[in-house]
Amino acid sequence: MFATLSGLVVVPLLSGAMLSARPRDDADDSLYKYLSVFTEVLRLVRTAYVEEPELDRLMAGAMDGAADALDPFSMYVPASQVEEFDRAERIGRRHHGLLVLKERGVAFVAAVDVGSPAERAGIRRGDIVAKLNDRSTRDMPMWELRQTLAGPAGSTLAVELVRQASPLLVDVELGPFPVPAPSVSELGGRAVVRVPGFDDDTSSELAKILRDLGPRPILLDLRGVAGGNPKAAYRCGGLFVPGNLGRLEGRRGVVETFEGQSEPAFVGEVALLVDRGSQGAAEVFSAVLVQGAGAVLVGETTFGHAGRSERLSLQSGGFLELTRAFYTGPDGKPLVDGLEPELVVRRRFFDEEASEDEVLKGAIELLEERAAGLRKAA
Repeated sequence: MFATLSGLVVVPLLSGAMLSARPRDDADDSLYKYLSVFTEVLRLVRTAYVEEPELDRLMAGAMDGAADALDPFSMYVPASQVEEFDRAERIGRRHHGLLVLKERGVAFVAAVDVGSPAERAGIRRGDIVAKLNDRSTRDMPMWELRQTLAGPAGSTLAVELVRQASPLLVDVELGPFPVPAPSVSELGGRAVVRVPGFDDDTSSELAKILRDLGPRPILLDLRGVAGGNPKAAYRCGGLFVPGNLGRLEGRRGVVETFEGQSEPAFVGEVALLVDRGSQGAAEVFSAVLVQGAGAVLVGETTFGHAGRSERLSLQSGGFLELTRAFYTGPDGKPLVDGLEPELVVRRRFFDEEASEDEVLKGAIELLEERAAGLRKAA
């Protein structure tokens, strides 16, 4: 029975490999080596484990693990879950405001949207998500995790967190919440512009703020801004940088290029406030300003993933969602690693409010140092 099932799994893989490419001379680099090990592991688990395991569960776990090994945004969705997964994807984060990812099997909060039900419930970036509705996330694949989060409006999601090695239980009242527009405040005589996300309206809203501020040094706060529309981020970047802004680059070359307007809407000193929760579109925007406008980064190293995912259909009816291309800044380098701040100000777990002030203070001081250097040079 096991040999038959193994053959059904492995033979198509081998056949596909034989048709697509000849095996390499280097055995260590050969697909056949890994398929052989995979088959042997399945055989040993099936015959030697203390209990009779379910083959379907083993195979699903193997495919989940393969996708997880690529990056936190790639996943396998089985055929039986495609319809429900599509429903959850249509809701996205609009009912909870959380970006939850998994790394080495551990689910963690990568970002919390401002004004969201998750923020109101007290969930913070960096929290470990141990359970959702009493279901452990340890063995929960990403498709199930997303489906569980995307419950209907008006329902309550019970979340068990681990924060600073202590358990914490919170209830999240799911439902739509307003996405705030970019806003401006004053601190120490400096303009602090909060950009809470990147969508189709962000560039026009940001342009209006920049016109009202005039030519003065500004601080752009991108902390905790994850996801969003990278194309909208390029449009926002074009307010500061003319010409080449970057491109979308896939395995086989350039997929799309992005250009700014001939004349930027803003010229002046800019500091960007970022942290580990700054991901995707926020990293695109930051790279454009750092590389094209000489802006400085202050805070923590960003998440390190600004890619575009696509679905690859499987014969079973399921699909793989894989990162097929990465965005770049003007220098053309794919944004696969976190952006390193010029001034590192790490968050202190036990005094989060003070650390927020330290990031702002550090950014202001850095802008003042730059201004003093320019005056001295002149």
